[in-house]
Amino acid sequence: MEKLKTNELSSGLDRTFRNDLVDNFTIIENALNVMEDTLNTYLLSEGDKAITANDLSKQLTDLKEELNNRMNFIVLGTDDSAIELVVKKILKDEGVIK
Repeated sequence: MEKLKTNELSSGLDRTFRNDLVDNFTIIENALNVMEDTLNTYLLSEGDKAITANDLSKQLTDLKEELNNRMNFIVLGTDDSAIELVVKKILKDEGVIK
């Protein structure tokens, strides 16, 4: 990997300083391009298993919405399966059922 010019930077704001900065940014840009290419290659090689950040974000948003809806059902007392589980737990805890 190429080294960035750090201590070797010119102390004056002259053409040498500018060229050193351009060289550094070129090295950084090349490294970022290699990382992006590597990531894209990995995602393509994974085929159907690959997931993008947008896909993940949408899935998380959908999950939050689903959980929020489920909590609203429970709070409003309209989620029959949750109510049944709670009632059975209370009855078991009190020894009414096994």
